[in-house]
Amino acid sequence: MGLYTSEIQKIRPLIQKYLVGKTILDIGCNNDPITPEAITVDCNPKSKAKVIIEPDQIYKLSEYFKGNKFSVICSSHSLEHILFDMEALWDWSKLLKDDGRIILYLPDIRYYREYNPEHFHNYTLESFVKKLNYYLPKLEIVEKFMHIEPECYSFCVVLKKQAI
Repeated sequence: MGLYTSEIQKIRPLIQKYLVGKTILDIGCNNDPITPEAITVDCNPKSKAKVIIEPDQIYKLSEYFKGNKFSVICSSHSLEHILFDMEALWDWSKLLKDDGRIILYLPDIRYYREYNPEHFHNYTLESFVKKLNYYLPKLEIVEKFMHIEPECYSFCVVLKKQAI
């Protein structure tokens, strides 16, 4: 993998407990899937994802994967690139099994060192949690933490889909 450390590589050890023996959808994996078995999706045609979609299809993954249910959906440093972030997250939640988890790893604007014109959103952990609670109150936050250290400038939020 060279000298470059992917964002998911930074967080993988901290979320491993959610990944064991699960059916996983990895959204925005680029070239480093969360697990080798994960079904991977990306909008970047240069990605090694198993499924390459057009950016406007990110809001319709529940249609693309109709009939599939996942235990875990993981997205690292992707949601900030999606204009209608809560709409996409709502759509992704339709792909979860009851009690399934969504793991989001996102840059915190307070620690992210550079301006990225491809980011539609600049989150902090607190602003993101507030937005989640307002728009998607049926997704329970089961864990949240900052991941700030050298070369880490992000936070993680783990959501649980409520059983119906």
